Amino acid sequence: MLLDNYRKALDKSAQGWIDDRHAFCTPWGFELSDIRVPTMIWHGTADVFSPPSHSEWLAVRIPDAKLVFMPDAAHFTAITMMPKLMVWAATGRRW
Repeated sequence: MLLDNYRKALDKSAQGWIDDRHAFCTPWGFELSDIRVPTMIWHGTADVFSPPSHSEWLAVRIPDAKLVFMPDAAHFTAITMMPKLMVWAATGRRW
């Protein structure tokens, strides 16, 4: 599935990929401390692409952010977590 997604994302242009890479190292145009909506930061502790410390860094800077660590989940476990996260975002139900 991941390989198919990459193929589709890049079949016409790499511009989206370039924009994402650019966003990793340039200002976003707002401060994280300005976020005023319910925010959940979900992180799998077995993620080898992004360390848990990055999620902790975000949670400290976003007011009232809810930080959820899932033991033994990896980076792409987020794909299977998306339905639950979307319900949380749409309804505000407790995690």
